[in-house]
Amino acid sequence: MTDISKEANVITSNLSKKCEALAVSGLVEYGDEIDVIAPVDILKQIFKIPYSKARVSIAVQRVGQTLVLNPGCVI
Repeated sequence: MTDISKEANVITSNLSKKCEALAVSGLVEYGDEIDVIAPVDILKQIFKIPYSKARVSIAVQRVGQTLVLNPGCVI
């Protein structure tokens, strides 16, 4: 039973990454009109930084002139 749930998590994770890559590639076509692409939870973490002592880990990728933000490594 646990092997099936682990396999389902891997499939879901891979599908999520593929969907994200597709969305990013579609949005990047807008050129300089879009500066940042990020999930809402990442943006919330960024805006909370001045008011919190919690550590934040964010992976940043540059695609053209657009920054793509994703969750980073757990600290």
